[in-house]
Amino acid sequence: MLQELQLSAQQLLERPEAFNTGSAEILVSALLLCIKDTKIAAKTENVLRSLQNVQIIQELIGKHVKCVMSTMEKDKASLQEFSDMVEHSAVLQKHFQCYLHSILTRLNKDFSSKPNCHLLVKVSLQLFQLFPQEMRTICWKATRFNELDQYELSTGGDVLPVVTGLIYTVFSEDLDLESRLLAAMALVMFANVAPNAGTRCKMYNLLWDFTGILNTGATTDCRMSCDEKAGQYCARFQQVLQAINACNNKNSEDCNFGLEISSKHTGFAHVAFLHALLVNARVKEINNFHQAAFTAILNICTSSNYAYQAFNLLVLWFDSKMKVLREAKAKGYHQTLCSTEMKGNPLLEKTDIVSEGTFSKSLEFSLSKPMFGESSSTAVERLLSLLQRNWEHATDGVAELVHKSFSLLLEAHQREQHLADEVIANKETNFYKSLLRNVSHLPWTVRAKFEQMAALAGYVGTNILLADMPDLQQEVVNALSSNQLAKCASRFYGKHLSVTLSEASDRKDAVKIWQCYWLQPLINAISSSDTLQQHNATRYLLPSTLKVFPDAYAILTNALACANGVATTLNSKSSIDNDKRIHLTRVQWLHASIAIMQVGRQLKFITGADLEVGSLREALFHDNDVIRSGAFATLCVTPAKTERLSEVELCLLRENLSKNMNIDNAPFRNGLKTSIKVLLCRVRDSSISQVKNADRLPDQVYPAIAFVDWLYKHCLLSLYPGGCYQRRKTALDLITQVMETFLASPPAQRRKGKVPESTAKLVSLALAAGMWDFCGDPAARVLDVVLLDSVAEIREDAAYIREQYFSWPPHAGAAVDVWYGMQQWLSKGLQLCCSSRSQDCEIGALICKMIYRK
Repeated sequence: MLQELQLSAQQLLERPEAFNTGSAEILVSALLLCIKDTKIAAKTENVLRSLQNVQIIQELIGKHVKCVMSTMEKDKASLQEFSDMVEHSAVLQKHFQCYLHSILTRLNKDFSSKPNCHLLVKVSLQLFQLFPQEMRTICWKATRFNELDQYELSTGGDVLPVVTGLIYTVFSEDLDLESRLLAAMALVMFANVAPNAGTRCKMYNLLWDFTGILNTGATTDCRMSCDEKAGQYCARFQQVLQAINACNNKNSEDCNFGLEISSKHTGFAHVAFLHALLVNARVKEINNFHQAAFTAILNICTSSNYAYQAFNLLVLWFDSKMKVLREAKAKGYHQTLCSTEMKGNPLLEKTDIVSEGTFSKSLEFSLSKPMFGESSSTAVERLLSLLQRNWEHATDGVAELVHKSFSLLLEAHQREQHLADEVIANKETNFYKSLLRNVSHLPWTVRAKFEQMAALAGYVGTNILLADMPDLQQEVVNALSSNQLAKCASRFYGKHLSVTLSEASDRKDAVKIWQCYWLQPLINAISSSDTLQQHNATRYLLPSTLKVFPDAYAILTNALACANGVATTLNSKSSIDNDKRIHLTRVQWLHASIAIMQVGRQLKFITGADLEVGSLREALFHDNDVIRSGAFATLCVTPAKTERLSEVELCLLRENLSKNMNIDNAPFRNGLKTSIKVLLCRVRDSSISQVKNADRLPDQVYPAIAFVDWLYKHCLLSLYPGGCYQRRKTALDLITQVMETFLASPPAQRRKGKVPESTAKLVSLALAAGMWDFCGDPAARVLDVVLLDSVAEIREDAAYIREQYFSWPPHAGAAVDVWYGMQQWLSKGLQLCCSSRSQDCEIGALICKMIYRK
């Protein structure tokens, strides 16, 4: 539709005489409908901009806007339509500018109505945000025009009721948090339209004082109704307006900001207002905003019931602080510190805000005394204590905010030092060292240890990290034994390797450092007898190592070659002490060898032709299920989905697959099913391109097609009556994988991973070659017999395959001669349902259910 509108707009611009009023009305209606859709609003706005000079289009848009405004008094939908239009279109905003008074009048009526509250708040925010100049004219009136220009806030008209409704919304605990946050943002935007910086700062201060008075509840009875409380809000706000008008003066330079929040009174109003200030306020004009806000946010995080919103404030505060520091660096600020002149708590020092145009004196004073200069400072100690207590907070999302706040603290310290003189800059490393010492005292079972070390790794450097923490390698390996710790330990390990590479003079030196400190712990981890530790090391540590240091693959394979099942030393060229020997049993050696081959193949270090056949064959015949599962994954899983099967892979799979179908180990069977699924997709995707223009199977794909045919027939033979449960279950799972990979099922059953349309030709060519008779009579007869199995899970799997992929109605089978046609099936099913044996009843019910589904 949008493309048609763009074409129509282009035709209108080229041939305006070809468009009559009716055609233009249709075009405008369609454009106004599309502008409400967020996905296509931007492109629709481009079309509207291209038509700005077309008179008939602008007249029709103005007519539609006038129609919306005429129905706004009675119809809520018109207010929603206005909100959608002005949100996405600057062109439409111009048409609504002359109707702002009418919109304010409409907003005055329904703020106490909870269903409409969110929309009313959103529209109020849009008015102050999108029409600042117009709203300034409405809200403020000039009382004198000379060198001492003064403005007075309009206490009459439509502005006061709207602002009062916003305040009521912020403190209404029975309203949703999003509406209350938006109301606070609208109040701050209301302050932003003040005529000068001094007035804006006083508005921020007085609004905050006003919210603090209400939150303490000094004169508010908790038994009061919402309407009674709203009356108090209005009366108090009138006092605030009088105070603003009384002290308003353009030449007033006193723009200090004070946020005094008691830990006993940290309601959501404080959270909402601080959030709005951090996001929308012009903090450059407020002298001590960051210092005061920091203390307020720490109090809120300590005692607030809104943990996520409170810690989100902390992240927003750091973002605002970092923006100030970046601007300071961009302007080339450098302040020489006179340490004897700077005394007192850094939180009490004046501003860290960049004023417009040039740096103010307060900025210079603030940057010369950084907030995070020492780890022992009150600010840092309190912040670190708060983060440490909430590092694993139970509320969703809070832990991530805590981690981000810690990282931002480290970055803020670094930026502050870069803006200070060399005396402070030399203390930068000491700050990070002191934090590292605190982290090193934590036990390795605490997640915070690895998360904080990952954040610190880029600041302290590899040498300091390894020197101060001699047990670091073993602690990382120990953490792999826990799923809770494995990811954070691996993230630290990857970060540590990246830092090592960046600090080294060249890649060879970095590899030597890794080899010296991490080679032996890594081999111990991937060859560990602890299954979980070995799995996590293969999944996390080994890929991280090879991605950063590709040369490590050769080092690892050489180390295993030297430790081939016996106690040996590493290669004499290795930087590891020759007294340190690698003792690996044959099982451990196979664990490590398979892990390295598996990860190496996933990262494209080797292909199927480069596999170590002897080690793989030994692993595939080993009695350890984990080793065999890893060997199958090495054979089947590749990063390239179109990689053809090599002769080595086909030979090893034929030798060992049949011997691994009756394993009484559910994780092994699931892993085998997953590996075979990937293998079948490789066969399909690599063969489709080869048969695209062929009338018979090419020789290149014939071995893979023959293997799939052998696999399917072998699975059917494994369903013989009386076979073990594991073999039959594995066979049915593999048959299902074959069907899902090569045969298209109904769309309702397959939302993802649909079979490519070109697969049908591949199947037809295979059928012509006498293979892939997936839905033929032999397979149908086998599945008919399996439907009578005594195990419910086996029956249901067979029923699913029979129902989804085979023709209906069912035909006669050799196993049960009386089943002919649908009537015979239904008759047999009902007969089994009447049996005295519960298993027969379940079988009959399953047959009847299959028939009724079709």
